[in-house]
Amino acid sequence: MIRVVIGLIVCLVVHCHIAQAQLEGFTYGAQESPSGKEWESPSHIAHNKEQPRATFYSFKSVESARKVLPENSAYWQSLDGNWKFNWVKHPNERPIDFYQPDFDVSNWDDIP
Repeated sequence: MIRVVIGLIVCLVVHCHIAQAQLEGFTYGAQESPSGKEWESPSHIAHNKEQPRATFYSFKSVESARKVLPENSAYWQSLDGNWKFNWVKHPNERPIDFYQPDFDVSNWDDIP
């Protein structure tokens, strides 16, 4: 039984390592800073950039999952819309308690 468990653990570790293989062209932080010659090689497509991956969404029911779009999920919220924005010249001029739910942002600018 122990051999079976150890064998399964080894298979899982090997599978995870293979599944997370690095894509060619990504440097993954191997360099401290760009060398300046990245533009010379089309195979170097990303410096310190994560691998592309799929986006996953959760759905409350099978029926909503069959509609595919994340808007059909009860767990999804769009961030589209107007946002309040306050710019200051120096960090010490920023509003300290802006994260409080009752903070007055009525005089802030809107970003559509």
